Amino acid sequence: MGGRYNFRMRLDHDTSYKQLFAHPELVCELLALCLPRRWSRRLKTQACERVNASYASDGGRQRHDDMVWHIQAPGGEDDFYLVLEFQSQPDRWMAERMQVYIGLLYQDLFKQGRLRPSVPLPPVLPLVVYGGVPAWPPGVGRRLRPAGLRRYQREQPYLLLDLVRRLALVESGKPTNVLTALFECTHLGTAHRLPSALASIASWLDLHPGESLRRTITQWVTAHLRRRFKGITIHVDSTLEEVRTMHGKQFDTFIDALRYETLQEGIEQGREQGLEQGREQGLEQGLEQGLEQGVQSGRAMALRDVLLRLLERQAGPLAPEAAAKIEAAKPELLQQWVDQVINGECPRQLLEPAA
Repeated sequence: MGGRYNFRMRLDHDTSYKQLFAHPELVCELLALCLPRRWSRRLKTQACERVNASYASDGGRQRHDDMVWHIQAPGGEDDFYLVLEFQSQPDRWMAERMQVYIGLLYQDLFKQGRLRPSVPLPPVLPLVVYGGVPAWPPGVGRRLRPAGLRRYQREQPYLLLDLVRRLALVESGKPTNVLTALFECTHLGTAHRLPSALASIASWLDLHPGESLRRTITQWVTAHLRRRFKGITIHVDSTLEEVRTMHGKQFDTFIDALRYETLQEGIEQGREQGLEQGREQGLEQGLEQGLEQGVQSGRAMALRDVLLRLLERQAGPLAPEAAAKIEAAKPELLQQWVDQVINGECPRQLLEPAA
């Protein structure tokens, strides 16, 4: 059962990435993200040609690459082939796999008549897009080779795009690349950066019209957000604009998500405190008290965060007195203030003392 589940997860992962990078616009963005070259930021979609990635050996055995593109680099740079592999789990033998894929690619290009014996082989960029949590391990092939034969062995390097660790290095703020924004929707551990990521995606789509491209990106975003935030409702057929604005409210998009995340943190802290207290006192009451305290603490924390963001968005930085009043307020009063701000009432009136 576990093997079938893992295979299905890998299949879903690979399929979603193949749908994403079936669009030349996103292939251009990928190269701009991974290659620090001037031409990579000037690459046009017309310079990207999808190439067959399924091969049959002379013995009839089928082998399948994830995706291959022929890239016509601008500015006099050499054309090259981009071999994409999408991984959700580490693969210690990726270098050896890439070596096989590149050999099959060259063989297939010869069969198609796209290569001539008198012309040097075109360069290939092997790129692994990795979205897993465990660290990507180094290859072990070199350690297994006899020392006397080492100089006859060909090493196959590849470029690794480790999404989780790449995003950890990105500073807060608006993403500069649409793929960074898309990957934040998939991998980021907090909802606080989602509004800016969604805004970047929407702005990019405005500059790259195309119904198929918009549909693919919208399905990617909604599918991953529904998987990440099970406490909120995002319909399968929601548009990107509906996901972003939630019926026209600029900030309400992920208020529920913020509440949900912080509430879960409070519950978990309460559970740990309750279990510890129960062990010390030998009472089941410890767990119940810890859970209750965790829920209340998490709810208050989430409401304070949401209220502060709403007020600062509407009225700018708050006075210290107002911030102190919010910090001291109980969850019931915080909830009342949040509801009033959402309904359009003036935030200054909310925090003024009653006459």
